[in-house]
Amino acid sequence: MKRSFGKEYVAPWEKVFDRALTLLEEFIHRQTTGGVLLMLCAIAALTIANSPWNGAYHHLLEMPFTIGMQGFQLSKSLHHWINDGLMALFFSSSGWNSNVRFWWGNWPTQNRRCFR
Repeated sequence: MKRSFGKEYVAPWEKVFDRALTLLEEFIHRQTTGGVLLMLCAIAALTIANSPWNGAYHHLLEMPFTIGMQGFQLSKSLHHWINDGLMALFFSSSGWNSNVRFWWGNWPTQNRRCFR
């Protein structure tokens, strides 16, 4: 363990990790990130579904996925989890965001607020 007084020792790999993490944080916090990621996933799904791997793709989507414990289980296909589960998470999070903006009044501009 290397000790230094006055200045903290930073390993070279920590600098690289911090730089990569900063770039990842900037990418995540951009407003266009969600749209770009959704577009790339849609293109990948369309490409795989229309390729010779479409049988494996459909087999993956119909694979059962189970959540729960012994005696209480919820088992649905992966396609069902994507359609119902993730959509429910999306709409509840967007509803929560609208609720917070409505009650705390932090819409982008006051003129756009049409609820009050």
